Amino acid sequence: MAISLDQTQTVSSNKSAIITITYNKIPSLKIFEQASEFVDYVIICDNSSDAQTILYLSDFCKSHPKFVFLKNDINLGISKAYNKAVALAQNLGVFWLYFFDDDAQFDPRWISIARRSWSELEGLGLRVGILAPIVSNNIQYLDSTIGLKSSYSTISAVITSGVFTNTDVFNRCGGYNPDFFVDWADLEFTRKVKQSGYLVVRLNMVLIFQAFGRSLDNSNFRNKLINAYIKSSSLLSLKLNKSNTFSTSYSLYSISRYKDQKENAFWSMKHSGIKNLGFRLFLIVVHHLVLPKLLQKEIVLYKG
Repeated sequence: MAISLDQTQTVSSNKSAIITITYNKIPSLKIFEQASEFVDYVIICDNSSDAQTILYLSDFCKSHPKFVFLKNDINLGISKAYNKAVALAQNLGVFWLYFFDDDAQFDPRWISIARRSWSELEGLGLRVGILAPIVSNNIQYLDSTIGLKSSYSTISAVITSGVFTNTDVFNRCGGYNPDFFVDWADLEFTRKVKQSGYLVVRLNMVLIFQAFGRSLDNSNFRNKLINAYIKSSSLLSLKLNKSNTFSTSYSLYSISRYKDQKENAFWSMKHSGIKNLGFRLFLIVVHHLVLPKLLQKEIVLYKG
């Protein structure tokens, strides 16, 4: 029987689960299979993919005991899908949660590193709500600290992929906001976790490689300048403890995705606070207005 977040009870156990959401795409099953050695379950929640994808994922999960396939009849979006998958995880007695995007290429060591780091931080008296490594769209930076000196940093926000948390935190903050279909859902979740009195902590090492859309190539001088700006601004954001992503190239998305991002950019302005307002305003103007206009031709041609 399906249960909602407000119906679940906190489960005090050491059981853990990886959760990923799919939509018309086969996730990185080989890596999830490797990581399954360190968790109790891998929950694949599908948002009404095409029949071929559903059949493949369903058959795969049936043949792998730790894998659980959860099929949605419609595309619920990221937030509702994660809430539904976490509810299922709690029914299975899970306490520790690992979230990954379906295309994440991650080091399975993160599973054990996360648990060990969480215990270390709690031993220092810190009330951790989210722990996440650095995520980069450049595989050459895997296992790199990007020049960051400390092992951990308390930061403003993280993306969903790589989040390590638990059901206590998830329930106390109310889970993902269902009003956010895809974009900004992770930032809203982070805000709710912090609002509930928890810290969002970044492990200062790149342990996940993930493409954010399609990377802009360096085929001409204009593109090289844009990618150089993206790399430098991304590094600055890391050093200012604003995020946990390190991009070395601009990410192209579909036209519809840009529209969603622009609409939800106002959410970012509303919740940035006075301290972060100038920084967030600058990023919104450049990333959601200036660069999409400069790259209009590439965006129109993008089929992702």
